[in-house]
Amino acid sequence: MRVTHRWTPTRNRADNFRFSENNFDLIRLIAAAEVAIRHSFHHIAPNVESGPLLWVLDFIPGVPIFFFLSGYLISRSWERSPSPREFFHNRALRLFPALWLCTTLSVALLFVCGYLATVEWSSYKLSLWFICQGSVVQFWNPDFLRGFGVGVVNGSLWSVSVEIQFYIATAVMYCLLGRLSSARFDIALVLLVCLFALANFWGPEIYVQLDQAFGTRLAGQCFKASFVPWFFMFLLGVLAQRRHEWIVPRLLDRASVIFGGYFLVVIADHFW
Repeated sequence: MRVTHRWTPTRNRADNFRFSENNFDLIRLIAAAEVAIRHSFHHIAPNVESGPLLWVLDFIPGVPIFFFLSGYLISRSWERSPSPREFFHNRALRLFPALWLCTTLSVALLFVCGYLATVEWSSYKLSLWFICQGSVVQFWNPDFLRGFGVGVVNGSLWSVSVEIQFYIATAVMYCLLGRLSSARFDIALVLLVCLFALANFWGPEIYVQLDQAFGTRLAGQCFKASFVPWFFMFLLGVLAQRRHEWIVPRLLDRASVIFGGYFLVVIADHFW
């Protein structure tokens, strides 16, 4: 019996392409390195605003890369899961064990470094902080921890709560749009990308308006910690995943063209 593909490849190498054959781990490593190096400059050498290394890093936007890959892989996971329960079960197993280990090591670091001996702290607030860090409220930090490191014990965990919101938003989106045809679903995705891109663009103004409306900075901070300013990056990943059968054959063996075009776009963005 002849095996047929879901799509007709335009190049011979696409004949044997499988979804699992990718460079996502390498892409994650590059994006993580960009974030680590840029934040190191920001905290260790705050007066250094430019230089060859920082100029190169402008070509690698770490956070957008992470959120784009999340949209690509999480939407794939939803489409392959037999039920929402199975989807959330798999997401929890992938996220929380590593998060709990990281949080435990963070608490151990506070004791090993002797920091807690230099401040007034309570076991209640430390326990509450531990629970928040290991759940979905990573952006909350008690005052007695503001003197540690850069003001938070592990600032990189802010994206975890956003990622969890992505899981929920994915389920809601597919439940609301799942009955549409594939073409109409993708059109809806494009419209949502535009809507949430505007939310990102007007983000600073929205922060100010929320703070003024509620009379507290907490409203703006909650908006910053929500998925809303970042969702368009995630949705672009969803759209790419749904059309990967069309995209992949057109990308194979064309790295020089892709990176050349990307280089020109970044240069244009840098100057204009």
